[in-house]
Amino acid sequence: MTLSRSREFILQRNLGVLFLLACILIFSLKVPEAEIYAATDSVSYVDSANVFIEHGGYVHLNDPETVRTWNTPFYPIFIAANILVFGEDAAIQAVLIWQMLFLFLTAWLIYRIVA
Repeated sequence: MTLSRSREFILQRNLGVLFLLACILIFSLKVPEAEIYAATDSVSYVDSANVFIEHGGYVHLNDPETVRTWNTPFYPIFIAANILVFGEDAAIQAVLIWQMLFLFLTAWLIYRIVA
């Protein structure tokens, strides 16, 4: 049994709206006073982003001659770009919003591939 095109569009739209509302709910439920990046992994990515801004590469903050190799290369650049555009205080919030948008896009692409 196949759905008509209009019913399929309504289903896609409703699923998209539900997914977007879930993302907004997750974002709004975070505690404002809580540290967003309390885990050591998150801190190392933010540190790598700050070092990338300051030194232009993946090095240790206190020793720019020593290469830092344990983080993936793109994510600190992504965080650094958000720090440069939005400032350090708002950058983590911006990264969270970008990640939710990427999550929404991924779900939509998977739906389109499967449908």
